[in-house]
Amino acid sequence: MADEKKIHDTKKVSPDEAAKLDPKQMYVAISAAPEAKEVEGQHLRYEPVHCVWCRNVVWARYHEPHEVYWHRCGHCGGAFRRW
Repeated sequence: MADEKKIHDTKKVSPDEAAKLDPKQMYVAISAAPEAKEVEGQHLRYEPVHCVWCRNVVWARYHEPHEVYWHRCGHCGGAFRRW
């Protein structure tokens, strides 16, 4: 399924910067796309991204560029931002 969508690049967040970020604004990027029934009615959308730390394709919660969320890779734990 990941090859059906554009796989987006991400921006690295250093461990020092990640330690200062609000954990309430963090999402874990998962290794497989969630099934529709898991996010149905929650107004959530996930998209495939490359983790800048391990280069694995993971599924990150979509958010708008003005939102301040950040992610941790479900494979390596590296922190990144979508925008």
